[in-house]
Amino acid sequence: MLAIKPTGRVAAGIFFFVSILVAPWWFFGLVGLVGLALFDDYYELIIGAFMVDVLYGKEFELGGWPIGFSTILLALILVVLARTVKKRLIFYQI
Repeated sequence: MLAIKPTGRVAAGIFFFVSILVAPWWFFGLVGLVGLALFDDYYELIIGAFMVDVLYGKEFELGGWPIGFSTILLALILVVLARTVKKRLIFYQI
């Protein structure tokens, strides 16, 4: 995989968090997916999802049950899924 320096990860994290505040949802979603693909254990996605839910989130009902913080649930699923897939890939080293 790409050898990205720690300063690159910090810069990418700052870019991701700023994009949450100023960009539309699809842009920071795309930035989060790219970060998830490029970096090992991209936990910034979970923190960013918490920010999105706190700032812009809305509770909805699913089968009569109130569901809140849906973006965090999606981020957790994506991080676990990405980690599992990366472990099984031959050309990706964790």
